[in-house]
Amino acid sequence: MRSFVLASKNSEKAFEHILKISKKNKIDKLDISIEFFEKQVGIEDVRNIQKKLFLKPLRGKNKAFIINAINGITIESQNALLKILEEPPLSAYIFLIVQNPNLLLPTILSRCKTVLLEDEKEILTGKDISELEKLIGNLSTKDSGFKLKLAQDKAGSREEALSWIEKAILGIRKILLSKIKSDKKGDIEALMRIIRKLEEGRYNLQNTNVNHRFILENILLSI
Repeated sequence: MRSFVLASKNSEKAFEHILKISKKNKIDKLDISIEFFEKQVGIEDVRNIQKKLFLKPLRGKNKAFIINAINGITIESQNALLKILEEPPLSAYIFLIVQNPNLLLPTILSRCKTVLLEDEKEILTGKDISELEKLIGNLSTKDSGFKLKLAQDKAGSREEALSWIEKAILGIRKILLSKIKSDKKGDIEALMRIIRKLEEGRYNLQNTNVNHRFILENILLSI
């Protein structure tokens, strides 16, 4: 297998793993190239990748080609990348770095070896939960303009939107447990509705091509 998906929120950790694989396969450092993208990887980016990928190694027989898609990669670009992953040059090891492999097409994952790199677990502090509880309480009294602005702030990239949703689900579940202990039925039902909305949004982010900002807007406007 010469095509890899490395899943990590920490690019440096992914690079360290790639260096180990490169060393094992006797790839010279001059034959390791990195393509980094400030935004989601697009169709034109994939075309440029294809041109560079077929260049011969400088020093050895093999080269490592790293696609840093930690800021996301569009569905169209993933489809365009499929051909490259199916028939890569014999001299190339391809590494695709993403934050969440669940946002990749199953056809991409089937053509690659997926490596899940452990990240430091996000810890929700008491302050995080307090701020989340305050936000939820305020959302019911805020107009749509406030909610749309919040969605905009949280929708930097598809991965960032997903991370925020997952953190919100975790935090609200903690809040829900405290409400259950105090037997506040009205609060419990409201929080359950919010969790269902967040989980629906998470599913859509992971399994559809719907714009991530639109998904966040839909969640927040329904609260």
